[in-house]
Amino acid sequence: MFASVEDRLTLRSGATACDFTVQIVTKDGNEIEIAADDSDHALTICTHWMEVFKAERCEIFRILYDGSINPTIGPVTKEAWRSKIG
Repeated sequence: MFASVEDRLTLRSGATACDFTVQIVTKDGNEIEIAADDSDHALTICTHWMEVFKAERCEIFRILYDGSINPTIGPVTKEAWRSKIG
């Protein structure tokens, strides 16, 4: 299950505030959300999940001040990833 608005507000207000989150759908359909410090960290997380765990989909979001999320580069699907990397 993806994080709630309240969960994301906690991430933004903590001592190690995170501005980005990566939503991942695994190959067995589980939904995971991982906090990222910056866009480079978010891309690293997405890449790792697509390459190592063969995720079905990853999407990077910026966490807004009210805890809502705003999409950044759009979703990355396993089909798009596989065609890009060969």
